[in-house]
Amino acid sequence: MSVYLGRVNQKLFNAHQLLADIGAASDPRRHQLLLESLLLQLLLACHFHLRHIAAQYQCRDPEAINSIADLLTQLEVQGKAPGEANEIQALSTDCDSWWRRLHDCWRRCFCAGGLSPSATGVTVTEVEGRVPLVTMEAPEEFSGDLGKHWLAALTEMVERQRSVMVEC
Repeated sequence: MSVYLGRVNQKLFNAHQLLADIGAASDPRRHQLLLESLLLQLLLACHFHLRHIAAQYQCRDPEAINSIADLLTQLEVQGKAPGEANEIQALSTDCDSWWRRLHDCWRRCFCAGGLSPSATGVTVTEVEGRVPLVTMEAPEEFSGDLGKHWLAALTEMVERQRSVMVEC
């Protein structure tokens, strides 16, 4: 059994726990913290699922898998094109898919450009003699309900792919 299987399960469990807490959060800062944490757990579950697929299909270096492109490259070297990777590739290129929207939301929140002071929803507080505090807001469309939808879609895909995944 792949070590990544347990990591995917852990991230999905953490996401479920965070969703339960989001509904009870009355402090806006705590609510924001929980949303950002949920986004991170969902992204990590995706990340480790890609590595789990790589391990199951005996790719040479699952640790080097950081994107669907990395996975497809390693599988191609072996002459393999499993349906699991093809499905994720299709989701990643479909602008309306939950996979793509999850990753786009991540990029808007945490990647280069999303952290610049000119980016929408970013506030930089300067305090003399201290490192500036950067406060980010999750994109307006990201909410606990959307996180719940993404978690359900990810969980369904992971469970379905695991049930048909063949160890080569």
